[in-house]
Amino acid sequence: MLKIHNIVTNEELVCTVMDINPGQNGLPEVGVEFAQPNPRFWHGSFPPVDWNPRNPAAKRFDTSNHTYPSN
Repeated sequence: MLKIHNIVTNEELVCTVMDINPGQNGLPEVGVEFAQPNPRFWHGSFPPVDWNPRNPAAKRFDTSNHTYPSN
C-alpha cells in the first residue's frame, strides 16, 4: 500500500502496488491500482468511445519530417 500525491491538485489516493518492471535507464516502472476508483485523479482527457482518426476533429501528425534521437 502507498499513497500517490498529485502535486498540481494536492489530492492524495491510497494505492496498491500491482507490478514492478525494469524501466529505461535503470528506473523501475511501477503499476498501481487505486483502492477506490477515481478516473479524474490525473485530470487528463480521453477521446470518446466512438472517436476514430478520420474524424475531422482529429489532429494530424505528419511523421514524414519527424526525426528521432539516436541512442
